[in-house]
Amino acid sequence: MWNGYHHSFSTIGRDIDDRGRVVGLEDYYYRNDPKLTPAVWKKPYDALPADPGRLNGYRDLELSGTSPTTNVAVGTATNFEESWPSYFQAVYWPGKGAPLALPFPAGAPGAVPLSRAFAATDDDRVGGTVSDRETGANSAVIWTCASKQAYAPKG
Repeated sequence: MWNGYHHSFSTIGRDIDDRGRVVGLEDYYYRNDPKLTPAVWKKPYDALPADPGRLNGYRDLELSGTSPTTNVAVGTATNFEESWPSYFQAVYWPGKGAPLALPFPAGAPGAVPLSRAFAATDDDRVGGTVSDRETGANSAVIWTCASKQAYAPKG
């Protein structure tokens, strides 16, 4: 996306809640060094987006969805290897404080599963995917009681 300044920088809104708060990311890709910064815009949209921070152990984070009224946002923390996304972790952000990880579901495929979160509801459910890193097989997942499952990973 061309933003009028530099073609390697994009600002992307992904979801909007009932109060008009928008979540998404700022995507910067220059010379094979991607950087995904989470972004939160509030009405009247006359200021730069707020950055809620990163998930411990991950360099990048993108927000993909927000619940209609609870201020919760969800997304994916990512680490890149040689400019390719190699590790994904589903993220739950309660609207203040640090982003939290959502656990891999019991029976998640592979030795090192990958997870992503895309949607949040007002009744504490989060929808996303879990993938086998080796085979690439994906399965839908719903975290119920997501706020109770979310945790701060250790360094």
